[in-house]
Amino acid sequence: MRVWRDAPNFIRYYCARCSEKGYACQFGHNGFANTDEVRRKRAEAKAEGIAYEEAQRRKANWLWENARPATGTIVEDYLAARGIRGPIPPTLKFLEPRKDEHHPAMIAPFVVPAEPAPGVLQVDAADVTSVHLTLLRADGSGKADVKRNKLMIGSVSGRPIVLAPPNDLGGLFISEGIEDGLSAGSCTGLGVWVAGSGSHLPALADTVPPYVDCVTISVDDDKAGRDGAAELAARLRARNLNVATLENIKLRNAA
Repeated sequence: MRVWRDAPNFIRYYCARCSEKGYACQFGHNGFANTDEVRRKRAEAKAEGIAYEEAQRRKANWLWENARPATGTIVEDYLAARGIRGPIPPTLKFLEPRKDEHHPAMIAPFVVPAEPAPGVLQVDAADVTSVHLTLLRADGSGKADVKRNKLMIGSVSGRPIVLAPPNDLGGLFISEGIEDGLSAGSCTGLGVWVAGSGSHLPALADTVPPYVDCVTISVDDDKAGRDGAAELAARLRARNLNVATLENIKLRNAA
């Protein structure tokens, strides 16, 4: 969450996790003297918000374009340490640290990639305007030992991280996390989408393509996960899709 205090009684805010944004101001003798000043501050806040979002989009695109395929990197080691083995989809890459204080990361774009051949994913770098970063230890043995080891850059706006396209029977698995999504795909053969957080789950309902017949939703055991999964399920059922939920289940590839 970022907060800008543009005046003693006017703030703007933007949440990188859920993309919520807006402003707040105080009125009265300590507030703005007239509505013209309020309008001016609102206009300034809107312009600065647009500029900030554009900067985030450019940053996300730059990070993705400067990452390299995950195979043969510590991303492979990290996933293996989680019990996840097998081919890594091209929608996951390795991002090397650019500065000493940075951590290596697994990076994934929030974008629906092309499928030039059955089961093959192809990301057009120009379409990448938001990314998910999982910060890793230098040896890939786990996530980085920092307070925030998962970051999202750019506005997600209902876009998924796609780890596998829906299968031939129109089956799709949706989870919050990349690791659970990879495990589910290897165990079930379903297509796999990842929301990145519970609050992003509901918006995926409008993005699920019409040829998908059945959606399985993984429900994380926290309020955001339960609420997001329930809202996503309701929206998908309103579209007459078959929906199932899996609660409190952590899938792992034992191969």
